[in-house]
Amino acid sequence: WFADEDILAYNTNTGVWSKYFDGSDVGFSWTDLDAFTLLDDGSLLISLDRPKSLPGLGWVDDSDIVRFTPTSLGENTAGSFEWYFDGSDVGLFWSNEDVDSISVTSDGRLLLSTTGSFAVPGIGGRDEDLIIFTPTSLGENTSGSWDRYFDGSDVALRRNSEDVRGGQIDEAGGDIYLTTKGNFSVPGLSGDGSDIFICTPGSLGANTSCTFSLYWAGSAHGLAGEKVDAFATGGQVAVSMTGADKAGLNEAEVEVDDMPGEENIPADDAGEENDTDDIHDLDDISPGDENDNPAIYLPLITDGASPGNSGPASLPDVVIDSVLL
Repeated sequence: WFADEDILAYNTNTGVWSKYFDGSDVGFSWTDLDAFTLLDDGSLLISLDRPKSLPGLGWVDDSDIVRFTPTSLGENTAGSFEWYFDGSDVGLFWSNEDVDSISVTSDGRLLLSTTGSFAVPGIGGRDEDLIIFTPTSLGENTSGSWDRYFDGSDVALRRNSEDVRGGQIDEAGGDIYLTTKGNFSVPGLSGDGSDIFICTPGSLGANTSCTFSLYWAGSAHGLAGEKVDAFATGGQVAVSMTGADKAGLNEAEVEVDDMPGEENIPADDAGEENDTDDIHDLDDISPGDENDNPAIYLPLITDGASPGNSGPASLPDVVIDSVLL
């Protein structure tokens, strides 16, 4: 049994589930762990769906990222927290600017998405975009600069269900791995919120273009009807689904496609998964505008295997964080 503050591991060789991270052991009860990534040194970067007081840190906002260094994992999770990224220091103030996806590049930049419209110094955008943060300092006193990395509306991600809930750069090949809030339709590909798909970019930034392909079909691996929100690489595929109640999980085999080949707009009502599927007629919001409609929702996460690899051999585990009920 597990809840939305946990991370579970699935071993594809043995077919056995195990608990990787027990959030209730470290103060996460009744809080959704809505974004995480696993770092090479064994620590985790974590963002939560709502403000929370954490041991040793005090009040942490949903736009912040903390680093958890474990002394033990599994059923008896223990360790310490430290500040990694203070969102309010660099322009993330409002509830619709909840960080719902995290990945870290090899040079230390942060690729992030937000639950709704955002406005940070220099750029504004919507929930279908990915932005990249280049730090000059991290921790409790965060500073740095922002840039637009991926403009979703340029590649037909404009409907409410096409909110980008996760993005990861394959630094070797340049591909971007994506998940969306719900059903999506892009040139040459369609799917739903349980899928991970790939943008092979022709261009990025303010004029994004992509060739799309499917990487991982969630419905083929026991996630039919669920929604994958965000993911990060690290030798595992990890899926998190929102739900406050404890939930069980059926075993699912994992395999990966071996050919992964300035207007003020209210944020989506992210608390409703049944939003009308209206097209976003306008993409960006004006930078620094503080009048955008705040919204909080409980999204889902997938932590993906290294995008440069393919096939089941590169995916020793599936990590499940929570289940949407």
